[in-house]
Amino acid sequence: SQRLTPCPPTLDPRQKRRLDRRMKVVLFALFVALCIVCGGNESAAQNNAESLVQKGAKWEVIGTGYQASDGPAWDGRANLYFPDVRAGEIWRYNVDDKKVHLVVADAGRISASHYDHKNDRLLLSNNGAGRISYLEGDSLVPLVQHPVDAKPPFKPNDLVADDRGGIYHTFTGKGSVYYLNPSGNLIQVIDDIKRPNGIALSLDCKTLYVASYNAHEVWAYSVQPDGTVEDGRKFCSWMPRPKRGADGLTIDALGNLYCAGSDKLWVWNPKGKLISTIDLPALACNCAFGDKDGRGLYVSTFTTLYRIRMNVAGGRIAPASRPKE
Repeated sequence: SQRLTPCPPTLDPRQKRRLDRRMKVVLFALFVALCIVCGGNESAAQNNAESLVQKGAKWEVIGTGYQASDGPAWDGRANLYFPDVRAGEIWRYNVDDKKVHLVVADAGRISASHYDHKNDRLLLSNNGAGRISYLEGDSLVPLVQHPVDAKPPFKPNDLVADDRGGIYHTFTGKGSVYYLNPSGNLIQVIDDIKRPNGIALSLDCKTLYVASYNAHEVWAYSVQPDGTVEDGRKFCSWMPRPKRGADGLTIDALGNLYCAGSDKLWVWNPKGKLISTIDLPALACNCAFGDKDGRGLYVSTFTTLYRIRMNVAGGRIAPASRPKE
C-alpha cells in the first residue's frame, strides 16, 4: 500500500493576518521586557556610582593642553606620572604643590606607565621603540627590547607589574601578551586575544585581566606560579557598546575592575557583574587611583587629565612574601 504524507493545514488570508498580528505583539512584548531589564541594570549601575563617588564630588581638571595623555601611575608617595604619547613627554603631578611638572621632554612614544611597588620604580611602555623601560632621574633605562624589524612590529601598549616585580605587557597589533619574569626571562603568555589593550591584576595577583579593544570585552586568566596564565574566559562585555573600545583598566581595594575607553567608566565586581557606570567629561583613554589616601581616581582623556574623589581607595599591589624565581 502507498503511504500518504499529510499536508500541513492551510490558512485563509484572514487567519494569516491575525497570526501575523499576534506574532508582532509577542515580539514587541519581548523587546519591551528586554529594554526594561537593560534599563534597570543601567539605573542600578548609576545608583551604585553615587556610592562609589564621594557625595558632591565633581571631576576637576589637573592638567590640560596635552596632545594625547595616556596611562597614569601613582608612586605611592605624592606623585602621579602620565605620558603625552604624541608629544613624547612624561609629566608628573605633585599633590603637595598641586602643580604638573615636565619630567622628560624627549621620551619618545610612551603609551602607558605603571608603578612597580616591589622595585620602587616607574615602568614605561615605549610603543615607538618596542621597549619596556623604567625612569631613573630624567632618563629611561631599558628593561627589555623587543625585535625592531618584526612584522607586524612589536609595539607594547599597556603594562602591569605583579607582586614579585614581573611585568605583563600587551601588544595590540599582534594579539598577544608577554611576561617579563623577575629573572629577566621573556615569555609569551597569551597569543590569541583580539587587539589587547588595557591590563590589570587582581589584588592577590592570581587573575590577569586583559581588555579586548574592538570586541568591547575584558578577559580573565588564571595566573600560574611561574607567571604563565591558563583558563582564559570572557569576564565581561558591553551592551550596548560604548563609543570607543575597551581601553585602560584599574582595580580598587574591593577588587572591583574599572575600564576607561568611552564617556563613562565601567565598573565590575570580582564576579564580572556590572555594578556602576561613572559619567566622564570627555572620552577616556586610561585610569588609575592615586592621592595619599588612595581615593583620587584619575582619568586621562587625550587633552586633559581629570580627577574625582572616591569613597573607595585604589588597590595597591603589595610586595610578595614568596621567594623569587
